[in-house]
Amino acid sequence: MNKKGFTLVELIAVVVVLGIIALIAIPAVSGYMYKAEDNFYVTTERSVLASGRDYFSDYHSLLPKNDGETTSVPVDRLVREGYIDPIINKDDETCNGIVYVTRKEKNDYSYCVVMYCGENKIEKRNTCEGTPTLSIREYDILHKDVINVEQCSTYNEMLNKIPINERNTYIYKNKLVGKLVRAGETTPLQNNGEDIVIYPDESSLNLKTLGKYQLPYEYNGADTRITKVNVIDNVKPQEISVSIRLGSKNGSPYNCNSETDCNDGWVNNKIVLVFSGKDMTNHNECNANGSGIAYFLYKLEGDPDYRKVTAFYSGNGYYAGYVMIPENSYKGVIKYNAIDKEENYAFTDNFAPSKYLMFDTIAPECVSSDGNDSWTNETRTIKGTCSDDLSGCLNTVITKLYDYEINSTAEGPGEVVDNAGNRTTCPNNQTVKIDKTKPVVSAISITDRFKDLPQVKATCSDELSGVKSEKATISCVKTSSNKATCTATCEDNSNNINTNSKPYEWSDASDPCGTHADNYHDCNNCCCSDSYYTWKAHDLCNYHMSCEGGWCGDCYNIDTCDTGYDNDYFTYSCEKEWHSYCKSYTCACGTEECYDLVANACWH
Repeated sequence: MNKKGFTLVELIAVVVVLGIIALIAIPAVSGYMYKAEDNFYVTTERSVLASGRDYFSDYHSLLPKNDGETTSVPVDRLVREGYIDPIINKDDETCNGIVYVTRKEKNDYSYCVVMYCGENKIEKRNTCEGTPTLSIREYDILHKDVINVEQCSTYNEMLNKIPINERNTYIYKNKLVGKLVRAGETTPLQNNGEDIVIYPDESSLNLKTLGKYQLPYEYNGADTRITKVNVIDNVKPQEISVSIRLGSKNGSPYNCNSETDCNDGWVNNKIVLVFSGKDMTNHNECNANGSGIAYFLYKLEGDPDYRKVTAFYSGNGYYAGYVMIPENSYKGVIKYNAIDKEENYAFTDNFAPSKYLMFDTIAPECVSSDGNDSWTNETRTIKGTCSDDLSGCLNTVITKLYDYEINSTAEGPGEVVDNAGNRTTCPNNQTVKIDKTKPVVSAISITDRFKDLPQVKATCSDELSGVKSEKATISCVKTSSNKATCTATCEDNSNNINTNSKPYEWSDASDPCGTHADNYHDCNNCCCSDSYYTWKAHDLCNYHMSCEGGWCGDCYNIDTCDTGYDNDYFTYSCEKEWHSYCKSYTCACGTEECYDLVANACWH
């Protein structure tokens, strides 16, 4: 190769190489295409032979009757009667042909096929040895292929199913006939100016019974031909009804025609539909079983199509069926219908009968509330709030009253019920604390002090709610000059109050060192027998009180006397608080008493 292009030698070499490749590839490709085409016809011939066997199996009377005889069926008839689909080859040509059957001996037949595609006969793929000689091929019979007629029709009604433009050909003197023609022609042969008619064998025909009947035409010199008469059910199912049952097909009946006309109202059972109906043809004094009910049908609101329930024969011409509706709850219309095996509906959808259903098997929900963590001695009420999306609650709120003693954190108001009778126990999660019993006041302990200043003690206890204070509140009331009644009061956490009282009596105050000399107003809480002492220090106010000799012991608490007090003697009045150093007393007892914080009492 030079820079300007290929040389002549190089071009010749390329052409030679391409020729060699073509010599190798073209036969291989042609062989592959031929083999593919051959496989198509082989497969097609097998299918045609199988459909021919099926045809003669259905039309057994058309088989040759004597050994060595041959009859045939064209492929286009097999296509027309649905035994095989139309055959189209790769060139988009319609293939036709003939299936031949030859009787070898009784119940032994051989089959072969000759195929045609377009205008060409496929001789090399012919499964027959040459073209078989037919025993009967001189004549043919023009005949009606198929007549569909309703059950219980009369013979004349059957003839009226033949289109008007065909009646002159296939009806003669109110009888079904065929016309004799020469093979391959359509013009009827005549005798004395009239068409030669051939009557079919109608002995098997029964217009009262559903089925497919074959009426054969026989003529010496022509293939046997057949008119198929299909006796069909064109009558709607009758007496369609539905019984609504609770829980099972034998359960209690449920009666409800509409929301406002519903005797049984809401129920909490699953719903079972029990269907009944018949499929009979009653025409021309003919009363015969129809094709039979195939399915009962029902539809709930919102269903796009009917739901099917398989029907079964229950006797005496009636069919039955039942189904449990799968929904757990439903409120609304239910339509029902039926369809027989010939797809005749009992009702059009717009006129289908209906019932009304109101069932709810789902329990309501409940929320408990109004519990309280605090103690009380009064009644408590907790409540449960019910909710139900379909049938609704019988009572939206339920309550439970507690008027007895209780200490619980797991209380609930009980059960809520919906309008269908479903029940739910409300959660036991509420706190209720009630204590109606008074607290216990211990025995009062009184320790004598001085005059009307006893030391009074009592304790409080309560086993349920507990007490606000374990120390009782004490109050003493004078009943005479040297007598008083002291009362101890206790209160528990539920505000129950209990008291206990005890009388107290003291002797004359002139016995400074006797029983009643022990009081809160001496420094050492004692009196010194028969000796009387004044304060050792800081006795600025000379508080002599009833101890004429003065208090015994030391007192280091009072340094000065408040200017609000009489420095010469104590007047039993408490115009101001005691001096800040004396922190035991306060002016809380009125004008003639002072409160002793230590003794928890007032003194004069």
